[in-house]
Amino acid sequence: MSPWSAATSALLLLGRPGAAAAVSAVAAYRLSGKLGRLRHPRTTAVRLIALSALGAAAQTADAVTRHYWPLAVLAALGSRRARRTVAAVALGSGVVDWLRAGPERPALPGFLLARRLDDLAYGAGLWWGAAAHRTLAPLRPMRP
Repeated sequence: MSPWSAATSALLLLGRPGAAAAVSAVAAYRLSGKLGRLRHPRTTAVRLIALSALGAAAQTADAVTRHYWPLAVLAALGSRRARRTVAAVALGSGVVDWLRAGPERPALPGFLLARRLDDLAYGAGLWWGAAAHRTLAPLRPMRP
C-alpha cells in the first residue's frame, strides 16, 4: 500500500471523506506529471489513484475485521465513533464479498455471519500464535 493510499484509508476510517478526496487529488496530480508520455496522463493518473484507493480500502477493511479485530473490539468498547466505524467496515466489506460471490451465493445474513466467524477464527489463531511464540512479527504489516 502506498503512503497516499494509506493516508486516504486512514482519513476515510476517521470519517474525513473530504480530506481523503483532497489527498487523492494531490496524488493524482503528482502522478500525472510522471505520466507525460501518455496520451491522457491526468485521466490515467485519476484511474490509477482511484484503483489504488479502492485496493487500500479493501486491505484496511480486511485488517480491521480479520487480522486486528481484537484491537478493533477494544477501540469499539471505548468509543461510539469506533463502534460505528467497525460496524460499517464489517457490514460493508461483507456485502461487497457477498456481491462478488456470484449468483449461487447463500442468503446475505448467513453469509455475513459465516464471513465474520471465519475472520474471528483467523484473527484469534494469528494472535494466539504470536503470543505462544512471544513475537509480534506475524502482526506487523509487511512492506511490498
